[in-house]
Formats: sequence, structure tokens, C-alpha cells
Amino acid sequence: MVNIMISIAVLALCAIAEYLHYLRCKKLEPLSFGPDGKVPVWTKSTPFLRIVGASILCWGLLTLMYYRGHENSKAAKQKVEEPSADEIKHVVVIYDASPSMTGEDSGSEGSQTRMGRAQDILKSMMERITAPHVRYSMIAVFTEARPVVVETKDRDVLLNIMELPLHKGFESGKTKLIDGLTSAFDLAAKWPPQSTTVIMITDGDTMPSSGLPRKPSSIKDFIVAGVGSSRGFFIDGHQSRQDTSSLRGIASRVSGVYQDANIKHISTKSMGELAGEQDEKESEWNLKHLALLFCGVGASLLMLLPLLLEYFGFDSFKHESTERELNNIKGVSR
Repeated sequence: MVNIMISIAVLALCAIAEYLHYLRCKKLEPLSFGPDGKVPVWTKSTPFLRIVGASILCWGLLTLMYYRGHENSKAAKQKVEEPSADEIKHVVVIYDASPSMTGEDSGSEGSQTRMGRAQDILKSMMERITAPHVRYSMIAVFTEARPVVVETKDRDVLLNIMELPLHKGFESGKTKLIDGLTSAFDLAAKWPPQSTTVIMITDGDTMPSSGLPRKPSSIKDFIVAGVGSSRGFFIDGHQSRQDTSSLRGIASRVSGVYQDANIKHISTKSMGELAGEQDEKESEWNLKHLALLFCGVGASLLMLLPLLLEYFGFDSFKHESTERELNNIKGVSR
């Protein structure tokens, strides 16, 4: 309501100023436009356009200022109120920290490390998460599984950890992804049903035919993202490449999906509710959009009117009559 009252006050002040300006210009009109006082018809609307432009620009700016303050107060209120356990969504990352992840055969050009590619995959996924309350956990796995982050709100913590040479914190040996699965399932078992998404980022490993841990009811989506090219590279006495068949087998055994993420990112569809559609109220036409429109129209009017008056605010007839008068004056003087 305050923004409307101020805008009306601005409209009234502009109207008074334009009227005073009109009275002054009326006296000087013969000097400016010749004895006939001919001016283009459209220029008579410029006072009204300036009044409208200033008024709607004022209303738009005030509305945006109020709207932003309202959004900030709403966000602050939501920040203070802790969500219930049922409202929280969990993302658990099983990250392959073996030395083979330092190899450079990933990305569109095949020159990116698998570790760097894993970071890009996770970053892309997190940027598309629209769920309001999300907690992130990470389990690093090599010769054993170690939880390194549990239920953090800050997703950048995970991305920063993935830049570290985590394999140096383990003893040398074979990668045991099944230990990562067991640790992730044990961690998620205490959470509400259908509240967790697990993403495993690895270049592959052979899973045992039996002894696979039972997936708890809290896990809704399970994504296996493979990194590393099919040609691979030589490391530790063997050729390391993305083990597609093994990763597909892991995904099928835990009722998940496998995606070759060496070049492409994880699809939004496989992320489920985490990347659900935004609130319809945010996408609908609202007061904020109207204020932005008014600001654009008002600023455009105030900016373009001086230019239009400069280049189109006269009649050719005025120049012709003025030229004739000058010629007559020259003839008299002679």
C-alpha cells in the first residue's frame, strides 16, 4: 500500500512540474517553432508520457524493494524453523577413492582425470536439486569404506573433499565397492522410508556373487555413474578402464540405474524427486514480474523521449518557413 501512495505522490508532483514547464514553453513557442507555432502532433503527448513513465518506474522499484524484503524475511523464517525428519531428503555419495581415479581419460576430449570428472558429475547433479531440505553424506571407498561427511547442509564440502588425494589415506590393495554399499546402507537404515538417493561414482569393480547387503527401505533411488573410457590406461600392472558390465550388474542387483557419465552428466529423470519441478507459484505470473515490466516500460519512456524529441520533434514545414523568412530578411538588408 505504501508503494502505491508514494507512486501517486510522484505522479502528482510530476503533473505539477509538467504543467509549469508547459506554461513556460508556451510563451517561448513562437521563438522556438516559428510564427506559425507548428509542431508535430505526437509531441503534445510527451508530458503525459513522462508523467506515466516516472510514476510506473517509481511503483516498480518500490514493489521490487518490498518484494525482495518479503522474500528475505520468508527465507529467514524458514531457516530458523528446523524441518521435521520426514521433510528431509538425503543424498549419499559412494565415492571411489582408488588410485585409478587419478588417471586422465575422462571428459569429452579424454584429457580430464576421473577424479575431476566425478566432481563435475556431482556438481551438475547438485545444481539441479530443487528439494528444499537436503542433507549430504559421503563415503570414500578403496580397500575399505570410510564415512568422511555425514548429513551436512553444505554441498560444497563434498566437492572440496573430492579434490583431495583420498587414496593416500588407505592401505594399498584392491577396491572393495561392496564395503561402500554396506556402509551406505547402514547409514541410511535410520532414515525415513523413501527419503534417500544414493549415487555411486566409480570406474568399476568386480562384485561378489553373494553377500550383497540388503537395501533398506529408506533408499528410493540408486544411481551408478561410471567414469573412465573404454580404452583406459595402464596402472599397477593392469589396464584400467571403465568396467561397464560390472557397473550394470551392481545397478541391477540393488534395483538402481547405471549411466555412463564419462562424457554426459546424470540425467535429471534418474534423480527423481530431488530434481522435481519447481513450485508452480514461482513460475506463474506474479507481482514481481509485473513490477519488472513496469520498471522496463517506465525507464524506456524516460530514456527514449529526449532522443525522439531531438530527432523527430519538428516539422519540415518549420524549416521551410524559417528559410523563407531568412531570405526575406537578407533581401531587405540589401
